[in-house]
Order: sequence, then structure tokens, then C-alpha cells
Amino acid sequence: MVEITEYTLAVLVSTLLVGGSVATYTTFARLEYSSEADASLAALVGLANDAVANGHSSATLLLPTSTLTCSNGALTMLTGNNTVSSPIGGTCEFVASINGGVHTVSFDSQSSGLRFQVT
Repeated sequence: MVEITEYTLAVLVSTLLVGGSVATYTTFARLEYSSEADASLAALVGLANDAVANGHSSATLLLPTSTLTCSNGALTMLTGNNTVSSPIGGTCEFVASINGGVHTVSFDSQSSGLRFQVT
């Protein structure tokens, strides 16, 4: 009888540890995606504002898999379930799908607004 009780307690404790680990990982992954998107968008907003001021800007960045949209002077990045947005100093109208990885991005300021290119 003691062995059955010990076994039951061991299974219960193991189950609780696994459940706690999954909850911790899920929370961490959500925070990591949020931080990655915030940092990427901040870099892109800086490049866009630089292009507005100087006509052109480009950089090589590590970007997450995301959709980048620009409309009415606001740059928005959607990664998974996370959306971050920031105003920029110029007009723009584009939508770009970005595969995660290292990319060279560039902004060109034109009379019709900012043009975005990712390679």
C-alpha cells in the first residue's frame, strides 16, 4: 500500500512540474516574441525617419517572420499574435511579408511617400 501511495505522489509531482514548465515556457516565448518585434520595429522606424530626412537609408537587420505594413504615417509589425506600431515622420502605403532571418532593408523617400525594400 505504501508503494502505491509513493508512486501516486511521484506521478502527481511530475505532472505538476511538467505543467509548470509548460506555463513558464509559454509565458517566456510570448515575451520573447514581443521584445523581438519591439526591437525590430524600433530599428525600422529609425531607418524610415532617416530616409525622410536624408532621402535614403538602409541596414542589415535580423528580422522575425512578420508582416510589415505602413499606412497614414504609421509603421506596424505583426508577428504571430503580437502587433506593434509606431508613427514615422513621413507618408507611406505598403505591405510586406518578411521571412525571418537576416535581411538588408532600405527606405527611399519619394514624392509619393516612403518606398520600402527588403532583400
